[in-house]
Amino acid sequence: MKRFVICAMMLHCVIMPSAGQKWADYVVPTSLIAVGSYGIESNWFHSLNNRIKDGMMTIRGSNYLHIDNYIQYVPTTTALFAEYTGADAKHNMKERLALITTSAFITASSVNITKRAVGEKRPDTQAKTSFPSGHTATAFMGAELVRKEYGGLWAVGAYSIAAAVGVLRMYNQRHWFNDVLAGAGIGIISVELAYLLLPMESRLFHLQECKKTSLLIIPAYNYNEKAFSFNLSLTF
Repeated sequence: MKRFVICAMMLHCVIMPSAGQKWADYVVPTSLIAVGSYGIESNWFHSLNNRIKDGMMTIRGSNYLHIDNYIQYVPTTTALFAEYTGADAKHNMKERLALITTSAFITASSVNITKRAVGEKRPDTQAKTSFPSGHTATAFMGAELVRKEYGGLWAVGAYSIAAAVGVLRMYNQRHWFNDVLAGAGIGIISVELAYLLLPMESRLFHLQECKKTSLLIIPAYNYNEKAFSFNLSLTF
C-alpha cells in the first residue's frame, strides 16, 4: 500500500496544468501512470503480468532481442533532426534542444526516484528497479516530441517504435506490463511539462534568436581499420 501511495503522490504532482495548458493533454499519460501504479498492489494485475510473462517466454524461447537498448533513442533523434529531411518543425533547433533537455531531465528524475521509492522486483532478477520502465519512458518521450513538433506520419512512426520498445521490454523479461504502462505515461507527461516551461526558457536563454541551421554529414573510410564512419557537423 505504501508504494501505491508514493505513486499516487507522484501522479498528483504532474497533473496540475497552469494557465494556457489543456487538461486534455494530460488525460492519456496520467491514466497510464494511474493504471501502472495500480498494478503494483493489485492481485488481478499480478496475475495478468504473469500471464503476459509466460506468453512472452513461449514466443521468445532463448531468442532475446536487445535492439530496444538502441531504438529507444530513435524517436528523440527524429524530433531533433527530422527538419533536415524537409519536415516542418514547430520550433527552431535551439528550442527543440531545450525541449529535449527538459523532457529528458524530468523523465530521468521521475523514473529513477520512483524506482528507488517503489522497489518493485524485475521479472528476470531480484533487482528492485522494475517500476517504471526507463526504456519505455525514453521512447515515449521522444515519440510525443515528434508528435507535437511534426505530427502526421512522423508521429505514427515514432509511436510505433515507442510501442515496440515497450513490447520488447516484456519480451526480454526485463519489465512487467504495468511498468511499461507507467513508463509510457511518464515519458509523455514529461514532454507536456517541457512545453509548459519552454516560454520561460525561451525568454531566459533567448532561444527564439536562432539563425538558420545547417547539418553536414561526411562519410569516411579508414583503410587501416577497414571501417566506415560518419562525421556530423551541426551549425545553429
